[in-house]
Amino acid sequence: MKYNKKNKPTDQELNQLLIAQMQSANLLEGEKIKQMTDKESFEGRYYYPAYAVTDKGRVWSIINHKWLAPQAVGNDRSYWAVDLGTMVKVHVLVANYFCDKHAAELFGEANVQVHHKKVVDVPEELKTKECTEEKIKSCMESNGAENLCYQQTDDHLMITKFSHHQNVPGESKDKVEMDEQLKRIRMLFDPKSSEIMLDYDEEGNAALRIVIHFNRPAPTLEP
Repeated sequence: MKYNKKNKPTDQELNQLLIAQMQSANLLEGEKIKQMTDKESFEGRYYYPAYAVTDKGRVWSIINHKWLAPQAVGNDRSYWAVDLGTMVKVHVLVANYFCDKHAAELFGEANVQVHHKKVVDVPEELKTKECTEEKIKSCMESNGAENLCYQQTDDHLMITKFSHHQNVPGESKDKVEMDEQLKRIRMLFDPKSSEIMLDYDEEGNAALRIVIHFNRPAPTLEP
């Protein structure tokens, strides 16, 4: 099917094409895929019906019948993005179509950001190298739905600064008293082997949660 302004298929026609293409798309075991037809969330910012995204962090072009090669973007090229007519970061697409939006409902869509639970850096050799399969694999390592969540913006910025060994601000909503605890935690935990994130209860109160990797025992914090 030729795709242009004069012969633009409907969302439903694109969906039928997507269904027909799935056998040759070689989805991984358990991998879920959705056509990007959401016009409601985030004012339709992630409405790209000619494309589909998976919960593992891959983006499929329905028109061109192929997986898109992500490109490293940002000032330090630390994010993976795909060209959908404009460059769009992969993690925000995955989050919109597969992650729980409880935080967005609590604080409003304008007040949340997508947070990586565990950061996987873009390899230096892939930032400029043209190697589609390697780039897709690297993108999947950090941008799968299981590694993403929505967080209130202040919380996201606090945890991101904490993860990068920067000063942690003490004025985030409902967490001023948590600041000293975070500073102590920062001295005890290695961010490269720990997940540092916040969960929210039904009222929007934040609770710090730390997940230790490599089977290390958790240090005891004095009250």
